[in-house]
Amino acid sequence: MNPFFIYLIKSTISLALFYIVFKLAVSRDKMHLVNRFVLLGILVTSAILPFADIPVFQENSVIPQVEVLRQIVEVPVLNNSLPVNSEEIQTVQQSKTASMNPVLLIYLFVILLLFARLIISLVRVFKIIQKAVKQPFQNYMLAVVKEFIHPFSFLRNIVISEKDYTENKEMVITHEYAHIKHFHAVDLVICELFTALHWFNPFIWLFRRDLKLIHEYQADQAVLNKGIDATKYQLLVIEKAVGERRFAMANHFTQKPILKRIKMMKKENQNRWTGMKLVLFIPVTLLLLQAFAFYSCTAEKTKINGTYRFAYEEFVNNGQSTFRLYDKNDSGLKTWSDKYVLWVNSNPRGDGGGELGGGTYQLKGNHYTENFQHHASISFRGVSLKMHLEMKGDTVVQIWPCDADFNYDKNNCVIHKYVRVD
Repeated sequence: MNPFFIYLIKSTISLALFYIVFKLAVSRDKMHLVNRFVLLGILVTSAILPFADIPVFQENSVIPQVEVLRQIVEVPVLNNSLPVNSEEIQTVQQSKTASMNPVLLIYLFVILLLFARLIISLVRVFKIIQKAVKQPFQNYMLAVVKEFIHPFSFLRNIVISEKDYTENKEMVITHEYAHIKHFHAVDLVICELFTALHWFNPFIWLFRRDLKLIHEYQADQAVLNKGIDATKYQLLVIEKAVGERRFAMANHFTQKPILKRIKMMKKENQNRWTGMKLVLFIPVTLLLLQAFAFYSCTAEKTKINGTYRFAYEEFVNNGQSTFRLYDKNDSGLKTWSDKYVLWVNSNPRGDGGGELGGGTYQLKGNHYTENFQHHASISFRGVSLKMHLEMKGDTVVQIWPCDADFNYDKNNCVIHKYVRVD
């Protein structure tokens, strides 16, 4: 599987588990600053944790091979299954067109749509600010627009309608200034980027909603801390709730759900157990570390271990393929252990090369390097060969030559296929 898809799966699992713990344990506590940084910590941890392969519990036994969601996101290198019981050399004239994973195309297309929506939203915000009447107010800019608009803050700008400036100036500006003071825009940038990468994960949308709600909790509390009448302010929040949120990257005076905001304003501080609840994230983190280490060990160390029969080789030259098929009597064998590789080949071509060899190998995802320590041809001894390697159940496909970044030319390459025999 593509390493990036593996990363996304691990990150998705991490985000889902951490969010569930947050929702069940601490989301209802009136600890807005703590909850805000807990959510941001979940994002950062979910982004970093998939790179870790540190086992919490050591295992001495050999882990069996497993296939994890391979067929969902991976495009086979070869689309046609070939018989392996023929001794004839067959030449197949076929076009070698570059195959693109449709799942990857859909994934990238949605990301482009989300970024396009974000850019359009930013352009609209800048246009509104540009047309507004600006006046410095303390250490930020107050932008007053003539037409009716729900108040919002963006970077160091507070956008407010003339009507609100006249009737609700203190409450609205205090609320929006709290967003600026707490740097909520930074949270939104991080969240929008993470949402673009994880748009397929329903938990990221729930996470995004809760993070924005916590921003509103903090801004509401700032208004009440200034001594503004709570009932009057709550009525204003309900009044402003009639309307539509227009900009993804802006903090609005009104954010749904309004009922939760009003209940939180009335709630008393009872947070003596919050610190103990945060301890619940520790076992979840350890569980994820163990699971990722298990998969890393399985996927990258032991999955290729075994003995395989040489099924066929394909020579691709300028997009045209020539196949050489082998049966079980003349195909040769190749064996991998955790570190070493050994092959014996009957070599029916009679060119004197490749009958016997061995050495070490490194496998990281699809990147495979074979180091020839022993070889029937003296010229190959000490040579390292980079290949693209793919596992398909009980088959191994090797493609070469590759450049330093393990890229290969699909129109000019050699493809070897092996079938497990043990």
